[in-house]
Amino acid sequence: MVPHTREASKRTNDSYTMIKTRQPVRHESSSTNGVSQVRISVIALLFGGLCTSTGNRMLLLIIPFVCLDVYGRPTLVGVAGAAAGVGALLAPTWINRLTCYFGRSTGLMIFSLLDLTAALLCLFAAFSAALIPIPLVLSGLFTGSAAVGLDPRRQTCLTLASDLLPQKPVAVVLNADEATSKIAIQFSSLPIGFMIGRYSVGSAAMLAAIVFILGLVGYAVFWMMRPEQRRANFSGSAFTSNDRKDGTNGGFLIFLKGFQLTRPLLLRGIAIRGISSFFWFSFSLGLAVYGSERGEGARLVSTSTFAYGIGTVIGAAVATASAAYARLRARVGLGWLGTSIMFAGMGLYISNEHSVWAFAFFGGLVSPVGIGALNSLIAKYTRDVDRSRVFTQAAWSQSICSTVGSGMGGVLLAVGGARIWLILSGATVFVAVLCLWLVPESLSRRQGAEREAPLKINRVNGWSNHTGPR
Repeated sequence: MVPHTREASKRTNDSYTMIKTRQPVRHESSSTNGVSQVRISVIALLFGGLCTSTGNRMLLLIIPFVCLDVYGRPTLVGVAGAAAGVGALLAPTWINRLTCYFGRSTGLMIFSLLDLTAALLCLFAAFSAALIPIPLVLSGLFTGSAAVGLDPRRQTCLTLASDLLPQKPVAVVLNADEATSKIAIQFSSLPIGFMIGRYSVGSAAMLAAIVFILGLVGYAVFWMMRPEQRRANFSGSAFTSNDRKDGTNGGFLIFLKGFQLTRPLLLRGIAIRGISSFFWFSFSLGLAVYGSERGEGARLVSTSTFAYGIGTVIGAAVATASAAYARLRARVGLGWLGTSIMFAGMGLYISNEHSVWAFAFFGGLVSPVGIGALNSLIAKYTRDVDRSRVFTQAAWSQSICSTVGSGMGGVLLAVGGARIWLILSGATVFVAVLCLWLVPESLSRRQGAEREAPLKINRVNGWSNHTGPR
């Protein structure tokens, strides 16, 4: 036993003082390295999401041009579109399984590999022009599956970034990422139109493949930068039964079953968005088919999408300014009515390039008004788990309906032509808005007011007045 002397006590206190004074220095250095790693990983994550979202939109525009310019068969547009629709219907189930087994961050890389495979198959079809267009059909199948996961993938990127970022700059970074992704997606048709018009469809497919490779590199950097954070928060075991109940990872059947818990008012708004999304690629597909018959398909698509992108940027400011002067219900209805006018106007005046540009600009101007109002409506009348569930359902419905609609649009375009399909799209959206949104409000204001009442939670049994048991 060591005797307790004054010298031993002094040595012990000195060593404790040294350890105590050195700890903050080591902690500060570790904290600095950790902050830099978080910044790099978040930038890589958001960059990967930006590239994959932009490349997926590019590929959806390239496939119809491969069918028309390389193969010269309009019916092939319908076949590739139908394959994309089948991929869209099957996507939620396998997306759920991959995400649960491998985790969110691994699922992002799998999505990117699927996109890259679709781009390479499309590139092979563009340069080989095989007699049996199996690579092109497979490209449509993979693109449809990846397109359905597009909105949930963006939401996953934003969720992971918000988990890693500190509380103060998270809103600024996420808003900036959302703005840049919207602009990049809307203007993605410009380089595609330039490459197709100046060079060939194969060069445009090569550009999309390069964009997907950049996105895959971004996800890989995120995967490698913080492995301990990935294992702690983003592994497959992190998904609980509550996550599966809200429709995020429940597959297609649970996705449909989740609508039973949605309030009727929000359900009608989501239904209108889904019907509009079903015809969303009508103007791109219609203008591609119509323009290819006259040798100017790429120019029509690129100019109309450019006009729509400019209108979207201005429409975001209009939506923000109109929030203080118009009711939510009126803004939702006006936004989707404007979309129907864009479709019908393009069909009626498709031969005039300036009219197509004007209607595309108008559609981009009013679209953020409807989308922003619907998001505000969901945020106003839902809480906590209900809010996450409804936002997820809205994202799934938009992705599935738009991809399946592109497949059906390809079939009908091959049969009836671009003009008829665009007019039919506008008329259908117009009738849907009247029947699902405006007519019930005018017939039964009492029921509408009852449905708009805020959620009241019964604290005794956990039931709400609209959603049933939790």
